[in-house]
Amino acid sequence: LPRFTEMASINDLPDSILEFILYHVSPYRDIKSCSLVCSRWHECCRHVKEKITQLFVDAIVTGPVCFSSSSNCTTDPPVLSSSSTTSNMSRFSHCACMHGSSMYVFGGCTLTHTTFNDLWKINLTSRSRERVVTTGSYPTPKSHAVMIVWNDSLLLFGGWSTPYVYPLHQQGILFDEFHRYDIKLNTWTSFVYSDGPPATAGHSATLHGDVVVIFGGLQKRGDSSGSTNDIYCLDIINEAWFRPRISEIIPAPRYGHSQIKLDDRHVIIISGCGGYNQLHNDIWLLTIPENICAPREVWTWKLLTIEGTNFMPKQVWCNPTCRVADNVVVLARRNESESEGRMGLAQMLFRSGRQNSQRFGVPSAPLAAAVRPAVEQPPPPPPPPPEPVRTNFAGSSSGQSTPSFSKYREESPGHVAGHHRPSVRPNASSNRERRLSMLSKYEDRLRAAMLKEQISKSGVVGAPRLDQKPACSQAVYVLQLQKVLSDGIVTWVPGPSWQGSVVPHPRLLCSLMLGHGELVLCGGKRTEECDCSAAEPWPPILYIYAPRIGPP
Repeated sequence: LPRFTEMASINDLPDSILEFILYHVSPYRDIKSCSLVCSRWHECCRHVKEKITQLFVDAIVTGPVCFSSSSNCTTDPPVLSSSSTTSNMSRFSHCACMHGSSMYVFGGCTLTHTTFNDLWKINLTSRSRERVVTTGSYPTPKSHAVMIVWNDSLLLFGGWSTPYVYPLHQQGILFDEFHRYDIKLNTWTSFVYSDGPPATAGHSATLHGDVVVIFGGLQKRGDSSGSTNDIYCLDIINEAWFRPRISEIIPAPRYGHSQIKLDDRHVIIISGCGGYNQLHNDIWLLTIPENICAPREVWTWKLLTIEGTNFMPKQVWCNPTCRVADNVVVLARRNESESEGRMGLAQMLFRSGRQNSQRFGVPSAPLAAAVRPAVEQPPPPPPPPPEPVRTNFAGSSSGQSTPSFSKYREESPGHVAGHHRPSVRPNASSNRERRLSMLSKYEDRLRAAMLKEQISKSGVVGAPRLDQKPACSQAVYVLQLQKVLSDGIVTWVPGPSWQGSVVPHPRLLCSLMLGHGELVLCGGKRTEECDCSAAEPWPPILYIYAPRIGPP
């Protein structure tokens, strides 16, 4: 019999089988280590990474998508267990960013308005997290700050914190601190630059080369605070702040918006809140000159045309957004109209009654819950003129009420005949709330009677109780950006569905980052309209990915 002198090895497999094996390896550090074996493995690993990315982009556009709390992006989602609900990451209004195969999370606050200044590192390869014990000049405990990656450093600016216990009735504290965390040295460093922005929270930032571009936020000016539409830039190399020259047409002041970088010269601003009853659903394009630091160059704003508004979420601000290829992914509560086709008569009547209860101008529960941990809002401003905001080249106006270009904006209930006049009665606000509460009770009774009559006529059984909250789930909304630069058009398209019967519950004020073929959702708070119980598992970290593929 012939004797075999050599044993078969993995290198004897064809490329298709080898790539299928590497497809089940973690797309972070493990796939990088495999690519160092030889030139053939390097080429196979490159094909695998491209395939994982393309499969995820296709899943975002066409669906379905999966989610889990601990598994790799190429495995099936396990059942969420209570072991994955540790509370060390159960926070919201924090800031997060990606660096290599790790995700860093800083600060945030809890439902008791306790703020933090700790730094957490999430290892995306092992799906583990650890608190980073740092040294140096620590930042103040805060939330609503921004943090971006620059080389091997994390840049942190702004933020908000709860006021001191005494004296009473204080506003929240805004910060203008700028810190830099060196990942290699594990050290925080505080910097003080002249001509910087005032204390700011709820703003956004993107990195363009060696320049940080910051837009909007809630700023403190004197003894008051208000939303702004100012742009501040930090030249990291020269260690200097500067304000660019802005075009005449600018977006309305806002905070809690999303800032998405298209390239080094283009940024889009999505949604935001300008104050009480000033929710913006508009989308703006900011064009940056080629020489970003040139003092005479003009930065231009352009209001984009929104198509497919019937596929957009009901509320964009305070919901996480992230860019995936030529799309912007928004995770928000599923619109009630999307599931009415699968509801019975009783459920449809029940939900329509809840929607009608908003006609008195009372803010919805998710909005009130989202605004509550933020700083105290200024009184409703007077109604703006219908034309866009115009200003000179010196900069943009801030702290003032400016018009929203969104057709979804709601007017403040204090606006009467185009003027706002304060009441001479000191208890006018409490009386108004009492009247609205009485009207709401009468409306509930009337709606209950109408619902009972309709059910008796139709013979529907198993009708929901009036005190039962409607079932809610988190949905994936997709905004396409293919026509932004050419035609100035963005399009909302139908988002993907979840694979399986278990879907995640919606959460607000969380972070959403793009990994390798997956989205990483961290933290957040429950919405008041969520029907999940307090004892139900609430994983602090979720991974959203495409379903795995079968063998070749």
